Amino acid sequence: MTAYPHFFQPISRLLLHNTNYDDDDEPIEPKRPWEYWHPLVNISIVHNECSIACPRELAVELFAPVIAGLKPELQKGVTISKEDYSVIVIGGEGLEAGQRVLDLSSPLALAKM
Repeated sequence: MTAYPHFFQPISRLLLHNTNYDDDDEPIEPKRPWEYWHPLVNISIVHNECSIACPRELAVELFAPVIAGLKPELQKGVTISKEDYSVIVIGGEGLEAGQRVLDLSSPLALAKM
């Protein structure tokens, strides 16, 4: 038995999340569609697992209620990580992707990390 069908709706909501809020938590309508705030989201699906990286607040808001409603045997296979993620942007003009990876990983290798 798989839990995938239970998560279709919250995954769709995550992908289509497009509401900005002002300082008073009131929804803001942007002047242009591309001005909506979109969180960084990564969804990886393989034959026996689905991993979703998104802000913790959204994970709790969208997925925790679904997990709570699953049968106990399905709940065992679904978790929300307690660890946060960081986004690293590596910019550079004229560098190929392979060179960027080396530029980033070389100091880490030297520090034995």
